[in-house]
Amino acid sequence: MNANELIKRYEAGERDFSGVDLHGLSIDGELNGINLSHANLSHASLDLHLNNADLSHANLSHANLEGIDWKDVNLSYADLSDTTLDHSNITNANLTGANLSLMWALQSSLDGCDLSGADLSNVHFSEVYLFDANLSRANLTHALLHDTYLRRANLSNVNFTGANLTVVSGLNEANLSGANFTAILYSSYADFPAEVDLTQWGAIFVGAGADLSGLDLSNVRLSGGRELSETNFSRANLSSAKLYDNDLRKANFSYANLANADLIHADLTDANFSHANLEGANLSHANLYNANLKNANLSSAIFCKTIMPDGSIRTDKS
Repeated sequence: MNANELIKRYEAGERDFSGVDLHGLSIDGELNGINLSHANLSHASLDLHLNNADLSHANLSHANLEGIDWKDVNLSYADLSDTTLDHSNITNANLTGANLSLMWALQSSLDGCDLSGADLSNVHFSEVYLFDANLSRANLTHALLHDTYLRRANLSNVNFTGANLTVVSGLNEANLSGANFTAILYSSYADFPAEVDLTQWGAIFVGAGADLSGLDLSNVRLSGGRELSETNFSRANLSSAKLYDNDLRKANFSYANLANADLIHADLTDANFSHANLEGANLSHANLYNANLKNANLSSAIFCKTIMPDGSIRTDKS
């Protein structure tokens, strides 16, 4: 079935399209009340407005859901892995047991959704709202929740192991009973209630003067104007890390692996990169004044209007 046939049959009054194969199609319009349970919508581009639709057990993996507006939709046990939400709204939806692993969501809302028992491992959320959402028993291991808002959310028995919660708000109004915070990254911005003892979980504080030496922080996102001056990153694995726009003055990166790291616009004044691996790192517009680059590996590193340790400006030809 192609997209035109689906729309024509829907407009003719048909609603039951359960199990249909719409793999890779581009579909737009309003399909309120449609039944797409068990449908194959993987790799599809769906610019759809849906109310009271049934997509339970549907395959939406790798789908582009940019700009969607879905309300009261049944997505229980649906596969939404590796999907993209951009300026999208899925509100008051049933997502119990759904697979959202590797989802990339930007400036989107999941307010009021039931995500109990859902898999949100390795999601990348930025400016995402989860007000009044139910995430009880959900898997958020290694999730990145950047500017994510959790006011009045039910986070009971959630597994946050290894998650990045450095820029999360609303935790002091959420239900955190039984939640697992093993080895999470957190900062003073994250508003944990006073009764939550993060030390028992081996949680890792990220902030000025913090000791992050020897940690595996590959692919971590610690960007956007953070105060990380005098932080100890020695011997840490920061390969492909996002550290741009940060205050990293006097930070210690000795023997650290910063291969392909993003340090654009970072203030690295007086930082120590002795014996660090900066191969392929992007140092465009960074300030390296008085930094120690002794025995650092700078092969393939990107320099564009970069302030070097001696105060000179370096821009390499591509």
